[in-house]
Amino acid sequence: MKRNRGRCNVRFAGCLLAGTVVWFMLWAGSQCSAQYGLTASPDLLPILAAPESDPISPTTPGSGSAEMGSAGTPNLLRLPPVASSTSAPVPSGQFNLIPSSSAGVSQPNGQPMPPLPLPTPEDTQTSKKENPYKTIEPSNGTLIDRMLHEEQATCDQNGRNARPRHMWPHRRWLLEECDPQPRGEWYWEGAGLIMGRNDPNRVWFSYQSNNNANEIMSSEQARTAWRGGWLATVGRSFACDNWRLEGTYWGLAVMKGDATATHPEFVSSTLDFTDVVYADPTIPGLPVDLFTGAYEQALWRSNEIHNAEINLIRHRIPWEGYRVGVDWLVGVRYFRFDERLTYGSKRHPNAWGSQPELEGYLSDRVENNLVGVQLGFDVRWPISDCLVLSCRPKVGLYNNHIHNRFDAYRGDGELFAPNPDPPVGTPVPGQYPVVSSDDRFSVLSEIEACLTWQINPRWSAFVGYRLVAVSEIALADEQYPFYVVDIVDAIEHIDSNGDLLLHGGVAGVSFNF
Repeated sequence: MKRNRGRCNVRFAGCLLAGTVVWFMLWAGSQCSAQYGLTASPDLLPILAAPESDPISPTTPGSGSAEMGSAGTPNLLRLPPVASSTSAPVPSGQFNLIPSSSAGVSQPNGQPMPPLPLPTPEDTQTSKKENPYKTIEPSNGTLIDRMLHEEQATCDQNGRNARPRHMWPHRRWLLEECDPQPRGEWYWEGAGLIMGRNDPNRVWFSYQSNNNANEIMSSEQARTAWRGGWLATVGRSFACDNWRLEGTYWGLAVMKGDATATHPEFVSSTLDFTDVVYADPTIPGLPVDLFTGAYEQALWRSNEIHNAEINLIRHRIPWEGYRVGVDWLVGVRYFRFDERLTYGSKRHPNAWGSQPELEGYLSDRVENNLVGVQLGFDVRWPISDCLVLSCRPKVGLYNNHIHNRFDAYRGDGELFAPNPDPPVGTPVPGQYPVVSSDDRFSVLSEIEACLTWQINPRWSAFVGYRLVAVSEIALADEQYPFYVVDIVDAIEHIDSNGDLLLHGGVAGVSFNF
């Protein structure tokens, strides 16, 4: 009994709910009819196509009409007939929610309601002129298609990029007022550099004569000063500025440094000149006499730096509403670091070069030529309407071809040589100058942070900081042997476990043409 009573309650509740739904649908239909001036509910969508008829022709009693069947009952399977020539066709893929014909729809004065005009091609062109950067999506595109759609750079009618470089949508209006002309496909950057390098390794060369503990001069004291340089970049954009190919060269003026060592009790060399003689046996004395008890000893250092690279850049503009943009690049690079360190000693109190026969020199010149590939990124973040903060890190793998030359000579050009008849042991093979080369694996990394001011769509100015780090590089300090005569085991073998750090400021301008 309880189970049957429960079923009855469920049935009663279902009937009540169904009746409520039907009443609500009838009420909503009457409201729709009132809005369109109808006396009955709108017809439902047709299941079968309705035959065309004249929507304006009068109806006769008993013959039916577009809204009524033959029996005078509402036709629930048909919409009002469509006029064959008076209304514009509806574009495919769109639903026309307003009847395209006046049949069955009247105004309050009893006259047929005219059809609503559809957008014309001129209207579409006008909307594009008002916002040339707006992309009109197809009306039949799905939401998933639009979500997966990657925003690309837009092109004008000439195929050129109409969006300024490094610019975001929220400040296009400012740039268009400054220069409405589209940007060109080529761009150029010129900048000035001022950079310095890290201190070299410490290698001692001089000490107080007769007092070995008092070392006076090391290679670290011959540090180079900061030097200026220049940078030039030429690039071209293609594929509607989605890709760029650019070439860059930058270099520094010769970086120089020097150090001297003097003492009232004279100075001597920490290097050992045992078994080193003159190549000409007729010259009296030994080279060690020039480096012991000298009036003055000195170091001269010079560095040359050159860099050239070609990069392919994938230029990606961020989506609307996103402020950070990330580009990536891949390219090839050539980097050259040329260092020369000369060690001199004189046995006279006059200026250098005044008495060359009383002066002795050791000189080492090492060249590092790095060739390899690199990968990098360019992250840009606009901090105001015309200011962009960017950071570009790059890292690459390189083959470092090293060339080294070590010279030992007197001031007048007379060469030193290993003793062909040493008092102890066998003669040392080889002669000066000692020339050798080798290939090593190196890693070069670079990072640059810049603040860019976009003056107009074609001109911009930037200022920033740059850091370049190179590993497994040969430095001239490390090529000096303790035993000057050790040609095979020390001088010919190139030491390349040094590191080079270059850092400094960069400032310049960029022009698009």
